Amino acid sequence: MLTDEKQEQLNASVLQYYQNEWLLELCAQWKGDYDIETHPELLEY
Repeated sequence: MLTDEKQEQLNASVLQYYQNEWLLELCAQWKGDYDIETHPELLEY
């Protein structure tokens, strides 16, 4: 059986996991909305 403290820690961990998953999905959607070109030759010194 979990103590109240351990249950709160578990709940916080699960919440953080799903928030991170949602954020990663949202970022992937945003990236899909743009055609990003990179020019590595411009980054050389």
